[in-house]
Amino acid sequence: KPHEVRQEEYSLEQRLLELVKILQSGDVYSFQNLCPIDPTASEIVISFLAVLELARLYLVQLHQMQQFGTIHCKPAQDINDHIPQIEAQFNVWSYNTQLKFLSSGTITK
Repeated sequence: KPHEVRQEEYSLEQRLLELVKILQSGDVYSFQNLCPIDPTASEIVISFLAVLELARLYLVQLHQMQQFGTIHCKPAQDINDHIPQIEAQFNVWSYNTQLKFLSSGTITK
Protein backbone atom coordinates (compact mmCIF):
# COMPACT_ATOMS: atom_id res chain seq x y z
CA LYS A 1 0.00 0.00 0.00
CA PRO A 2 1.51 3.38 -0.98
CA HIS A 3 2.34 5.81 1.78
CA GLU A 4 0.39 9.04 1.54
CA VAL A 5 1.84 12.26 2.90
CA ARG A 6 -0.67 14.98 3.60
CA GLN A 7 0.50 18.46 4.27
CA GLU A 8 -1.53 20.76 6.48
CA GLU A 9 -2.89 23.78 4.64
CA TYR A 10 -1.29 27.01 5.78
CA SER A 11 -3.27 30.04 4.68
CA LEU A 12 -1.90 33.48 3.94
CA GLU A 13 -4.69 35.07 5.94
CA GLN A 14 -3.92 32.94 8.99
CA ARG A 15 -0.21 33.72 8.80
CA LEU A 16 -0.83 37.44 8.31
CA LEU A 17 -2.94 37.57 11.47
CA GLU A 18 -0.28 35.62 13.39
CA LEU A 19 2.42 38.07 12.29
CA VAL A 20 0.34 41.13 13.20
CA LYS A 21 -0.16 39.72 16.69
CA ILE A 22 3.59 39.04 17.03
CA LEU A 23 4.50 42.50 15.75
CA GLN A 24 2.05 44.32 18.01
CA SER A 25 4.77 44.23 20.69
CA GLY A 26 6.48 47.00 18.73
CA ASP A 27 9.76 45.10 18.55
CA VAL A 28 11.80 44.82 15.35
CA TYR A 29 12.13 41.23 14.15
CA SER A 30 14.27 39.63 11.50
CA PHE A 31 12.28 37.73 8.89
CA GLN A 32 14.00 34.54 10.04
CA ASN A 33 12.70 35.09 13.58
CA LEU A 34 9.17 35.58 12.27
CA CYS A 35 9.20 32.17 10.56
CA PRO A 36 8.07 29.07 12.43
CA ILE A 37 10.73 26.87 14.01
CA ASP A 38 12.02 24.35 11.46
CA PRO A 39 9.73 25.72 8.72
CA THR A 40 8.73 23.91 5.57
CA ALA A 41 9.31 25.61 2.22
CA SER A 42 5.62 26.49 1.97
CA GLU A 43 5.66 28.06 5.47
CA ILE A 44 8.61 30.26 4.45
CA VAL A 45 6.87 31.34 1.25
CA ILE A 46 3.57 32.07 3.02
CA SER A 47 5.41 34.00 5.75
CA PHE A 48 7.26 36.05 3.14
CA LEU A 49 4.06 36.84 1.25
CA ALA A 50 2.39 37.84 4.54
CA VAL A 51 5.28 40.19 5.38
CA LEU A 52 5.08 41.73 1.90
CA GLU A 53 1.32 42.24 2.33
CA LEU A 54 1.91 43.94 5.69
CA ALA A 55 4.43 46.24 4.01
CA ARG A 56 1.94 47.00 1.22
CA LEU A 57 -0.61 47.96 3.88
CA TYR A 58 2.01 50.20 5.59
CA LEU A 59 1.81 48.11 8.76
CA VAL A 60 5.52 47.24 8.68
CA GLN A 61 8.67 48.78 7.26
CA LEU A 62 11.18 46.39 5.75
CA HIS A 63 14.91 47.06 5.90
CA GLN A 64 17.70 45.09 4.26
CA MET A 65 21.20 46.53 4.53
CA GLN A 66 22.81 44.44 1.79
CA GLN A 67 21.83 42.15 -1.04
CA PHE A 68 20.86 38.72 0.37
CA GLY A 69 21.22 40.18 3.88
CA THR A 70 18.83 39.84 6.77
CA ILE A 71 15.41 41.41 6.27
CA HIS A 72 14.26 43.37 9.34
CA CYS A 73 10.56 44.05 9.95
CA LYS A 74 9.66 47.14 11.96
CA PRO A 75 5.98 47.44 12.84
CA ALA A 76 4.10 50.69 12.36
CA GLN A 77 3.40 52.57 15.58
CA ASP A 78 -0.34 52.22 15.04
CA ILE A 79 -0.35 48.52 14.11
CA ASN A 80 -2.57 47.71 17.12
CA ASP A 81 -5.27 50.03 15.77
CA HIS A 82 -5.54 47.92 12.61
CA ILE A 83 -5.90 44.46 14.17
CA PRO A 84 -9.74 44.44 14.45
CA GLN A 85 -10.09 45.67 10.85
CA ILE A 86 -7.67 43.02 9.55
CA GLU A 87 -9.41 40.26 11.51
CA ALA A 88 -12.82 41.35 10.19
CA GLN A 89 -11.53 41.57 6.62
CA PHE A 90 -10.07 38.07 6.71
CA ASN A 91 -13.18 36.62 8.32
CA VAL A 92 -15.18 38.03 5.39
CA TRP A 93 -12.67 36.64 2.87
CA SER A 94 -12.75 33.25 4.57
CA TYR A 95 -16.56 33.22 4.57
CA ASN A 96 -16.73 34.26 0.89
CA THR A 97 -14.18 31.60 -0.06
CA GLN A 98 -16.22 28.94 1.74
CA LEU A 99 -19.37 30.08 -0.06
CA LYS A 100 -17.57 29.95 -3.40
CA PHE A 101 -16.47 26.36 -2.78
CA LEU A 102 -19.89 25.33 -1.51
CA SER A 103 -21.67 26.81 -4.51
CA SER A 104 -19.26 25.09 -6.94
CA GLY A 105 -19.95 21.72 -5.33
CA THR A 106 -16.27 21.22 -4.47
CA ILE A 107 -16.99 20.90 -0.76
CA THR A 108 -19.91 18.83 0.47
CA LYS A 109 -21.30 18.62 3.96
